[in-house]
Amino acid sequence: MRAPDLLLAVGRLAAFAAAFGILIQLVLIGRIKWVERSFGLDRLVWLHQKTGLFALGALIAHPILVTAGHALKDRVSLQAQLSNMFASGDGVPLAAAGWLIANTVLATPRQALAGLGIILIGLPIYGYWTRNKRA
Repeated sequence: MRAPDLLLAVGRLAAFAAAFGILIQLVLIGRIKWVERSFGLDRLVWLHQKTGLFALGALIAHPILVTAGHALKDRVSLQAQLSNMFASGDGVPLAAAGWLIANTVLATPRQALAGLGIILIGLPIYGYWTRNKRA
């Protein structure tokens, strides 16, 4: 298997692992009676923390691996590939905005409104920028 294909495959697996990890997070901390009785609350909280770190790592690794894989496949720099991905409109800007929103709300709830305001201000600018690029 060539390096670009391997990076893309591992990047896709990272996305799957992140999504699965987030679902496991809900089960672990959801206070489901039979799960809590089976493991105990202390162990569930410990597992919740460890799987949370794993899911976060996979969530961070996914765009890095996919971007690097596509850059190697297309024989362009990482910066050029990132620009192409954002300009193509294949959901990358939406995913980046979603990541920023989730990160802002989870990391600093008090400052979440300021972060969301910055993102909302940036969306019309992005729309204007991509409209002028296409024309």
